[in-house]
Amino acid sequence: MHVSGMDYYHFGLNKMLVHCLQKSLKGTLDHTRVLVLALNIDGFPIFKSTNSSGWPVLCCITNILPAQVFPISIAVGCSKPQNLDFLHDAITDLNRAIQEGIQFEGKQFQMS
Repeated sequence: MHVSGMDYYHFGLNKMLVHCLQKSLKGTLDHTRVLVLALNIDGFPIFKSTNSSGWPVLCCITNILPAQVFPISIAVGCSKPQNLDFLHDAITDLNRAIQEGIQFEGKQFQMS
């Protein structure tokens, strides 16, 4: 897919949250009702010899151990993004997660 003048892939927040929760230490979810999320968006050069750069939208559940950083989406291209459209899917996913929470192993979690 091509978004913001870059190649783009969206992993999906819900899918990646479930994957992350499956790796959490046994018992850490027993007394947890709210998942505290931290997001980071920053570009990085892919190679020193080119203008290629990657722009991942990264997330971490900060109150579940082990803390794992995982991608929500990523845009890759030969320059900075032309606009912020590559953030649309991640923002939509985040809004939905905040409003509806997430179901995991029969338990409902809220987002913060």
